Amino acid sequence: MLKLYLSHPITGLPGTTKDQRSDLLTRAIAFGKKLRECGYDVHVPADCEGFVEVAHSMSMLTVDDILAVDCNIINMCDGVVFLNLQGTFSHGMEVEFKHAVKQGKRMVTIPSGMEHSSVELLTMILKGGL
Repeated sequence: MLKLYLSHPITGLPGTTKDQRSDLLTRAIAFGKKLRECGYDVHVPADCEGFVEVAHSMSMLTVDDILAVDCNIINMCDGVVFLNLQGTFSHGMEVEFKHAVKQGKRMVTIPSGMEHSSVELLTMILKGGL
């Protein structure tokens, strides 16, 4: 079974509202669920966001700490799927992208608005080479 890391916006781009942020997380969780239903082992950061948010608000974790953990998780994965929900990568997604490139990970980007129809295409891409 392929282990994938789903990179997606957590806080979003500057100016993202609380409601928009909630929508981004909901969409990422839903896409991760679809990938799991297709047989992939997927790490979705939004699944852990409650813990991370509390630890960050208590000054126990910095953004850099969180991204370092994410990059370590990427190291344990076969590939990275970038769910580009805002038309451009957020800061965290950029860090994850640079790390995945450095590690030679295979990567696929799902454009904004395509997450509902992309699971089948993603499956074809991944079965063809990842």
